[in-house]
Amino acid sequence: MSENYYLSIRDLFTESLLRQLLAFCLLFLLIISQEWSDIFILLYPLSLFFFSVFFKIISTNREKNFFKNSPIVFYPIGSENKHANRLFFSSLILLILIFWIGAESYYHPQLINNYNFLYIIVFVFVYTFGYFWIFIDIWKNCQFLIQFPEKNNPPPELAESITKGKRNYIVSSLKLNKFKFISITNLIVFLLLNIINLLLTLFISKSSLFSVALTLPGTGIESSEPLYFSIVIYPIFIISPLIMSIFLYLIYKDMMDINEIELKQLLKELPKKEEIILRENLSILVTKRNKNSKTE
Repeated sequence: MSENYYLSIRDLFTESLLRQLLAFCLLFLLIISQEWSDIFILLYPLSLFFFSVFFKIISTNREKNFFKNSPIVFYPIGSENKHANRLFFSSLILLILIFWIGAESYYHPQLINNYNFLYIIVFVFVYTFGYFWIFIDIWKNCQFLIQFPEKNNPPPELAESITKGKRNYIVSSLKLNKFKFISITNLIVFLLLNIINLLLTLFISKSSLFSVALTLPGTGIESSEPLYFSIVIYPIFIISPLIMSIFLYLIYKDMMDINEIELKQLLKELPKKEEIILRENLSILVTKRNKNSKTE
């Protein structure tokens, strides 16, 4: 394992991340070229993309350095790479939708007036779904296990699963009751935000009360009106990533609940060389867990 636990900025910018940056920037510049006077709407895809890059960097740092060539398989918040890809996809869909709305306001301004309701519903759905999506199957990837080659199998009573010719000792996994709580609560929040937005959008279609006017690039052409969002669009911007962060923190705490007695028993059964390697890897996690416990 490398002595430096973190990569340089140059190493973090992988080919995959650069491709995503290029695709996002191209779409973003296309939208800017439409001359939007109100750019608040662009904060929504930017929020999704920011978290996508954040998870991508975490994934790259672990894969290239933190647990490189290590017997430890450690995903305390699920697959960060999968989270990054899902959030990136959602951000691209939002950018495409914003570009489409801007183009329609120029060339078919009457459609904005006629389908104002549909644009808003789809926009809020895509934004909230991006954060909801990462928890749908997070239990599959939340794992903290140690892989042993066939020649260094742990005792049968400690081996809990076999994968691709390797025997795995499961150190920690997401508890079922925690997963159920997070899944159900996440679904309720997702549905609640969209239902509230739906009801308020229906309300503002009859009255401008509780509405926020978004000036489009083509607003005024053929007497076209701005795009009217319900006022709930502001709290939705904050609530979705906040809920995601809270749930990931709860999952992380649950995954760091390690049975140290069983781990010590496991280490005693290993050859000396493997024991030293494993102790070095585990010491990082123990130090990190102790630091987190002190800050709480």
